[in-house]
Amino acid sequence: MRMRNKWMVGAVGASFALTLAMPTAVYADQESWKDWSPVDAPVELQPRDSDVSSGSVETVEPSLHGEETAGDAVFSAEEVPGARHNVVELAPGEAASPQVRRTEVEVSQDDWNDVWCRYNPSVHADPSPPAKGRQYAMARAASPSLYGWAQAFDAQNGFGQQPHTSTATLKYNLAISIGMDWPQPSHITGFANPSFKGGVYAESKTSPITFSQSKASGGKKIDIGIARSGTYEWKNLWDLKYQRQDGIGYTKYWNWTGLDDGTAYAATMDATPGHTYDFTVQTKTSATSEPVFGASAQAQTDFGSAGLDAPSLAPGLFFKANDQSNLLIRYRLPAGWTATC
Repeated sequence: MRMRNKWMVGAVGASFALTLAMPTAVYADQESWKDWSPVDAPVELQPRDSDVSSGSVETVEPSLHGEETAGDAVFSAEEVPGARHNVVELAPGEAASPQVRRTEVEVSQDDWNDVWCRYNPSVHADPSPPAKGRQYAMARAASPSLYGWAQAFDAQNGFGQQPHTSTATLKYNLAISIGMDWPQPSHITGFANPSFKGGVYAESKTSPITFSQSKASGGKKIDIGIARSGTYEWKNLWDLKYQRQDGIGYTKYWNWTGLDDGTAYAATMDATPGHTYDFTVQTKTSATSEPVFGASAQAQTDFGSAGLDAPSLAPGLFFKANDQSNLLIRYRLPAGWTATC
């Protein structure tokens, strides 16, 4: 059941507009809010000191530009084919098992043969809804659509608490088993084109006793990774952060619609016979409250509360691991070899 609220709407920027919204009613007084827990419902976010209409929206470009190397992996943005060919449906937790064979086509020894395959990854979201109390995180992921929803909330009053962080994790993972007959040299490249809309509300207070300010913060990290036999190399694409420590509350929104030039983010590693490889898209959504004596703090990070039936910063927030409903893999083989997905 969705919560029935009045929403405030604002447009930001000449080239981009996002509906901004905050509930104006108390969740605990609404019938739908009673679905959460009969004992200890999550605390409603009440940004009384925040002018919601002035919340900022930023279109956030990724940190990956050009080609970068981490350990045994190379990360880049590369052109990908548009056709949805060679799609393989895997059972949850099943590893892809491509098979290689020699071809009879005469080619130059300096040539490569690229085989493109699409797979549905395994998905993992932690912790699962519902949530309760003043400190919680929750997440949900879908396959094969590759949509994900995550939220973290953390609130403390100003009576001696220590800093505390609540974190939710989304993970989209594709395992690939390479046989002992795999030719050398060869490479595996995983491609993904994530997109998202999300935000953070951070509320700081000023202590009437010490006149110091509490701190509230939140954010989301989005990474791609590739591993050989469980040893990962990671590249952070986004490290979205927002905080307040000035005695007020404010909302920050982020948006990225994905690459639209025919490219995707790529992670490449040498393919060695007899090893298992993993290509992963992972996110961590967090909220942190750091009260001081006499001043409370609360933060909420929201990337898809509608998918969780949770208190919302705005409608239509989400994370998507790829622009299609599967992950694209390229097997780069030496001349005279090909593979089936």
